[in-house]
Amino acid sequence: MKDLRKIMITGVLGFGLGTAAVTQAAGPWYVGAGGGWTSTNADAVDMHPNLVAEHAPTSTNVDDNDTGWKVFVGFQVNPNIAIEGSYTDLGMFTLDADITLPGVGTLSDTLEPEAWCLSGVGTLPVQNNFSINGRLGVCRWDDNFSGSHTVAAVVTPEPEFSEGTDLLIGLGGSYEFANNLSVRAEWERYFNVIHDIEDVDFYSVSVMMRF
Repeated sequence: MKDLRKIMITGVLGFGLGTAAVTQAAGPWYVGAGGGWTSTNADAVDMHPNLVAEHAPTSTNVDDNDTGWKVFVGFQVNPNIAIEGSYTDLGMFTLDADITLPGVGTLSDTLEPEAWCLSGVGTLPVQNNFSINGRLGVCRWDDNFSGSHTVAAVVTPEPEFSEGTDLLIGLGGSYEFANNLSVRAEWERYFNVIHDIEDVDFYSVSVMMRF
């Protein structure tokens, strides 16, 4: 629900950008905001690397899909190449497990990865204001891990925490409604943002305004 509200907020922001774009001349700079769905192939051990060795789980449940949002600013170097900086909230992924070490109990983990990225975006015009976009970039990420295990009603925090720098790739398409207003649909992959082990995919729709 938290991320759904974020998507609604970015949608309202996007609408406001679009409204403002009608009255402004296009230039090399642009800003945008968008939201969509995130997923990861991380399993229980990816999300909690010491799970088996330290907790001997008898069952696990992983929620590996959520919603995410992003904001970005870019500079159009030429009609085919742009440089773009962005912040992306990749949602929340959870792990719940029944454990037998250090005693019979439960374990609960949450990861809320986010990324600050710098990308090169290539644009290939097709026809009728439609273009294909490709992205290659680098991200500084933080997986914002928090977790605890509960045994005999005693709650003990889990210490794991990860951050790092890795690649970002993307592919999508954009449609220009006016000289300075467009919408972009995109798939992006953020590499290793789950404990420097697993990737997160982000499927989004964004509104962009040039100025």
